[in-house]
Amino acid sequence: MRIVSFVFMLLLATFSYASPLAAKPITYPDVQVVEAANGQTAWVIEDHSLPIVTLKITFKESGSAYDPDGKSGLATLVAEMLDEGAGPYDNQLFKKRLESLAMDLSAGAGKDNLSISVRTLKDQLGHALDMVKLAMLEPHFSEDALKRTREEILLSLAKDKEDQDSIATLAWEDKMFGKHPYGHDSRGTAESLAEITTQDLRHYTLEHFQKGQMLISIVGDITTEEVRNILDDTLVLPINSTLIHTNNVPSIEKFPENIEEHILFPTDQTVIVFGQKGIPYSDPDFYAAYILNYVLGGGSFQSRLMSEIRENRGLVYSVSTSLDFMQKASIFRGYLATKKESAGEALTLTKQITTYVKKAGITQEEMEAAKQYLMGSFPLRLATSNGLVQTLDFMQRFDLGTNFLNQRNQKIDAVSRTDINRVAQSLLDPDNFVTVIVGR
Repeated sequence: MRIVSFVFMLLLATFSYASPLAAKPITYPDVQVVEAANGQTAWVIEDHSLPIVTLKITFKESGSAYDPDGKSGLATLVAEMLDEGAGPYDNQLFKKRLESLAMDLSAGAGKDNLSISVRTLKDQLGHALDMVKLAMLEPHFSEDALKRTREEILLSLAKDKEDQDSIATLAWEDKMFGKHPYGHDSRGTAESLAEITTQDLRHYTLEHFQKGQMLISIVGDITTEEVRNILDDTLVLPINSTLIHTNNVPSIEKFPENIEEHILFPTDQTVIVFGQKGIPYSDPDFYAAYILNYVLGGGSFQSRLMSEIRENRGLVYSVSTSLDFMQKASIFRGYLATKKESAGEALTLTKQITTYVKKAGITQEEMEAAKQYLMGSFPLRLATSNGLVQTLDFMQRFDLGTNFLNQRNQKIDAVSRTDINRVAQSLLDPDNFVTVIVGR
């Protein structure tokens, strides 16, 4: 089924690819920047095909990396508790009100940001945004809700101690990021969660839920004038200069090298996470690295690692690589899952193949296949309102400009094999991988 699914995706990408030979290039929706009288802006894509509006609010520099010392997990607790009662509604009434409005409301905190996502019917938008504003400005954060949410997170942490993949990922990030805030589990620890009070939760919202930190992305059945009214009348947040957070999270320029850690785990399967310094999205060579990663290990069954290690030798269940980038760091990360008897050989072969690609580069055919997939599959990410709003949010967070949708594929197409092979030589460093091996 995985093979059939991948072949289907590849064929779809082939027909979607807006190459010079395509009969009709893909037209992407216009991105409009709406500014209200109070200076607040929103990035908007109008889509009147369905009476639905999807909205995402992201608070910059509000994720777990900005948690106070000794209270890691604070941002995650806030995000988990935003629907636990606000304003005149207690926990149960708040959730019933969301149901009556046919409204989806969710929140989550990553390492950099906290985001609130909303999906509602057009005719209920005003009421829905009133609920969002209550959640942001008048959350209850009751003791009972804090206790219940803390217990849920502790249960999640306990389960991860028995999960091989989670152990490997968290241990690798600890090695890779060290004492930098990115090295902390976003959910916190049993000790840090015990220190967080309802007062900490309230102080967090006062400190972070402010106009200057808010990015708004909207997709759906709405006009720019309606958006402007929302920004002026509903999504109005305070500016409190005395409470603007001062946590400074530094960028990571230098990472550890040539580390290998073994963690005993009682199973016949071995999981390996490996990696090194990556490349930021803002780097002129990012798209060359993006194509390189696809060819090496990011392209599923099209990748070198999958072909050589799994298909030709049957040494692994899974192998992949990715380029991960945050606001303060960029990493190249890889993953192997294999039998314990094959772990050493699989890891050695991974490094050998990476070294070969570093020295010899990729072929013209590999580059063309990678471009075709990466360009052709892009419209699939924009096929839903949720995909569009996530992309708008991404464009704002990384300052990509409103023309990103039209320029992205052009930038990929402009990359030459010379560019890719040059980046392979400078980026890939398999001799200095940071590696965590979890298994027997």
